[in-house]
Amino acid sequence: MLPSARWVITDAVQAALQAGRAVVALESTIITHGLPRPINYEMAVAVEEQIRKKGAEPASIAVLDGRVHIGLSRNELARIAESDPSRTVKVSRGGLAHVLAKAMDISADLVELGRTRVAVFCSGAKSILDIPRTLEYLETQGVPVLTFHPEGQFPCFYTAASGCRVPTVASIEEAARTIARNEELGLENGLVFGVPIPNESESDGAMIQQAVEQAVQESKELGIDRQGKLVTPWLLKRVSELAQHSVKSNVGLVLNNARHAAECAVALSGKTPSQVAYWSTPSPKHMESPQSTAPGTVRLSAGGVALNVARAAHAMLPKETDVLLCAAYGEDTLGRILVEEVKNAGMRTDALIPMEKTAVCNLLLNAAGDLVTGTADMDVVEECMTPDVVTKQIQRHMPLVVCMDANMRPESLAAVLDACASAGSTVLFEPTSVQKCRRLIEALALQSHAKPVHLLTPNQHELACMAEYVRLLFPDAPRPLLSNVHALATRWGLPPAWLHDALTTATLAHTQFIKLGSHGVLVVTHAGAEDGPDIIHMPADTLDPEQAMNSTGAGDTFVGAVLAHMSTLSNDFSRWTLSDMVELAHAGQQAAQHTLRSPDAVAPRLR
Repeated sequence: MLPSARWVITDAVQAALQAGRAVVALESTIITHGLPRPINYEMAVAVEEQIRKKGAEPASIAVLDGRVHIGLSRNELARIAESDPSRTVKVSRGGLAHVLAKAMDISADLVELGRTRVAVFCSGAKSILDIPRTLEYLETQGVPVLTFHPEGQFPCFYTAASGCRVPTVASIEEAARTIARNEELGLENGLVFGVPIPNESESDGAMIQQAVEQAVQESKELGIDRQGKLVTPWLLKRVSELAQHSVKSNVGLVLNNARHAAECAVALSGKTPSQVAYWSTPSPKHMESPQSTAPGTVRLSAGGVALNVARAAHAMLPKETDVLLCAAYGEDTLGRILVEEVKNAGMRTDALIPMEKTAVCNLLLNAAGDLVTGTADMDVVEECMTPDVVTKQIQRHMPLVVCMDANMRPESLAAVLDACASAGSTVLFEPTSVQKCRRLIEALALQSHAKPVHLLTPNQHELACMAEYVRLLFPDAPRPLLSNVHALATRWGLPPAWLHDALTTATLAHTQFIKLGSHGVLVVTHAGAEDGPDIIHMPADTLDPEQAMNSTGAGDTFVGAVLAHMSTLSNDFSRWTLSDMVELAHAGQQAAQHTLRSPDAVAPRLR
């Protein structure tokens, strides 16, 4: 590791890392040696924007003025884009101390993959290389090579198929799980994911391949093939001269790689794209140094999963129907604001529990209303909501329906389940976050007579985490089977992994409403089913892309609306039908769309 004085990390990258958000590292050689000016700079900017749109933070890496920069400003991107390729050197591990001449730079890359925990998303190997030997060498280095090509073809840069076959990954989620498992096993090698060039960019592949072959032949005739690491830049430049469409295809495949890498990084981070969208860098006139503040609007409001869900349910229920919020609040200024918020909403306050301080979550939102980063201090909830406290609350109020979130410890969740079983209450579990969603599984394990919860409302990232945990704890447990998973996933435009995960977690709940953001809702229910759960996909309505959106409370609003509409159904959960479940999900979707269009965490007018 270099001394900290030798590293320069941008505020945006640091904030993303501290918040546990997805970060995608980008090499800069393609800027300096891979593309002509000014396309190289335009490509670099487009790639970073592509990654941000997918919910990750780009970290372009370059050595400037003797320091390693992780994350580059627009000025720094422009600087390396305008640099003289003949005076700019590609640096690998050994070259960080002193740039050394190498016979071929590709060998250093392959060796590095065998000893560095990094996942590389690329369009395969360039056709100027010996692809079979490259794959063979990677195998000797213990580097798994996989492909997103549906037929297992390792891509050949400008074309989707090289004729060499490697294992296939069916989805971004499967790739993310592969990386996670590699980490869990403590392996020190990297992984390579081949991303075939998009169909719209492959049409010129045959012509480009002819140009490649001609360029290779010319390099041999001119003796350039013996000039080591200068060969690749020369060949790429010559190919762009011979095949003018090669630059367009090159940019297309780079952007495609960026999309795949960003989506995988977001899946690994456990945060949805709507939670992590953009880092809004202030303009230079407002920001004199990286440590400077930026202009914005500060707004104080009461919130949290439990309060948001309660407010949404209360807004949609008749006035004579009580919604009781059982939550901790501090006897401080913030606590008084929370209590006043509950009173102003017309909700009861007799289940609020006083503590020394109030749980606080500071959120940084961008101009589009998306979450950039935040800090949550929720220990007070875990300390206050003990098994004894929650049991007494349920025994006192005997609720018909109980919604519990994962901010409580597993033993408290187990106490809620036991008390609800005695009271005959219907239970909905909101997983809250990837970091806490496993607590339901741990709570069920603490019960002597564990029974599935009635309703479960994860998003796709929480679903993947819970499914992985179920497989880890109960590898031999029987699971529901669905013979047409891939056909359904293709028809609905969803990754098959989502359906497989939903079947795995179907043992945890009678019905799951899986929130898929712009992909809608997946309903997985045992209502009326005899041979395993039914799966129904409910697409999301198309929203105006020009309208400002606020996604921070949409999921909570969905849950609140489901709770409210449950009151219209029979108290006997066993009598609920498949159509009842669809109606509940539809109500949740409609309410969530109102919140998406509102600046508030829960839209004030949901009825």
